Amino acid sequence: MNERPARGPDGAPLNSLSLQIHERDDSRAHRILHLVEVASEPRPLPVVLHALCRNMREVIAADIVSLYVREEEEGDDGLTMRSNVGFAPGAIGNVRLPMGVGITGFAAECMRPVSVTHAGKDSHYEAVPGLDEERYPTFLALPVVQGGRTEGVLVLQRTEREKFEPFDLELAASLTAPFALALERAKSRHREARANVGAGVRDIPLRGRPQVGGTVLARARPLPTLRALTEQAKPDDVPAAIDAVSRDIQKSLAVHEDVRDVMGLHALLADQRFRTQVVDACESQGVAAGLRSVARSYALTPYRVGVERAEGDWLLARAREVANLCLLVAARIAKRPLCEPGYALLVGEHLGALLALEAASKRASAVLAADTVPDAGAIAVLRKASIPTVGEVVGLFDWVRPDDPLLIDGDTGEVRLNPTANQIARVRSEER
Repeated sequence: MNERPARGPDGAPLNSLSLQIHERDDSRAHRILHLVEVASEPRPLPVVLHALCRNMREVIAADIVSLYVREEEEGDDGLTMRSNVGFAPGAIGNVRLPMGVGITGFAAECMRPVSVTHAGKDSHYEAVPGLDEERYPTFLALPVVQGGRTEGVLVLQRTEREKFEPFDLELAASLTAPFALALERAKSRHREARANVGAGVRDIPLRGRPQVGGTVLARARPLPTLRALTEQAKPDDVPAAIDAVSRDIQKSLAVHEDVRDVMGLHALLADQRFRTQVVDACESQGVAAGLRSVARSYALTPYRVGVERAEGDWLLARAREVANLCLLVAARIAKRPLCEPGYALLVGEHLGALLALEAASKRASAVLAADTVPDAGAIAVLRKASIPTVGEVVGLFDWVRPDDPLLIDGDTGEVRLNPTANQIARVRSEER
């Protein structure tokens, strides 16, 4: 029996080459349709944005896809990289540009797409030290506009050999809509949370991914910012704080020796160059800015060409732990423990081994993470300490405020804000 030849939309036969092109276009169409679906998913905003960037990379065939979100930071109206595919993950949250600065800032300010074949030759170009973006000089920056205001910028990059064609620009510009939708949904969730919490609504369920089992009642303790911890700090306080934190971590590592090898913390703490770097930065910039600059310099350390995957993972883990180490130093200066018994530690971004060690040593009641799932080292510590843990809690920082009562179920991943008296009584009866 002869098979009937495949035909296109016009009824003409499709040869093998045109059939491959048709299938490829179907794949692209699927990803384009999937962008809107992803933008509407009930997951934490960072997780949604990462999925959008990953799909966008395939649709447009870009080497690098980044989303910069417009944020106020210490009175500065600027753009912070909040999602990326292609650069080292440590760049997220650590790359920031003022409005109007760089190709990205220029696109945000003029609210028009900007396409540049060789970024280094453009008058608006502003290099980010350590990001190693010179390898991808072909830029396409697309403002994400809502209500006549730039809320973010989607940046696509390629190598110099592959410029963006007019079709790429038109398609990419139309696909900023899912990013705008994701940002608007996050804002809407925040507005709803403030209205309901202000009205005293009880028993609000939040969903996340279970990590360490157990059910517990606790009060919320959000992880403080460097700025909040260092308002009264002086550079002279830094050396003693580093020594104290180092002693505390070494004690914790004696109990959790497996984490020592995963993160290389022992080598970092023994490195005199690191200590000198922190002290010098705090003396020249102030404690808050100094600690932040050290954390960002490690996060933006470029991966070497041809680096082995294992070494790349170690560099990323170290960069994240440096940021947490700086936070622990600030907390020691402020004499404010990050967590304590009866409280659940709320982490906004990465939950690494250092924060897990801190939670275990201070006997925190639970740990909740709003961003991605905690790393394996952190989970090992928290499981050994029997601390219920939930990751990817949707709307955690929209709904929950310091000292709010929480009922945390580490087995199902459910977190209830302001639980009812009956729910509290049931948990307490099970604890007896």
